[in-house]
Amino acid sequence: VNTLGDDRMQVCLDTGHSVICGVQPGDAMRMLGGRLKVLHVHDNNCRSDEHHPPYVCNTIDWEDFGRALREVGYDGTFSYEFDGIAKFRDDVFEDACRMYVKLAKSIIEAE
Repeated sequence: VNTLGDDRMQVCLDTGHSVICGVQPGDAMRMLGGRLKVLHVHDNNCRSDEHHPPYVCNTIDWEDFGRALREVGYDGTFSYEFDGIAKFRDDVFEDACRMYVKLAKSIIEAE
């Protein structure tokens, strides 16, 4: 991206793709620095592009990912990319959404 010489070209980091390629997302974030504008956040088994919520597979160091967010001064979009939220029953859907927001905050604010 840097070799393109165009500041309008930015990067979306997919945490699942990163770990499949053998790079922890926190390390990828540090490499991308200010070029990073969007996150697709999900967990997987390091072999296939599964879309699980964070902490389901224990393959990503989410605490380090949170530290990296702060280190690079990330101010872009935190976009979850996982399957299943639409499958929650109507009576618990809002609670599930609140739980996922709380989970994102716990990653972002982790010490």
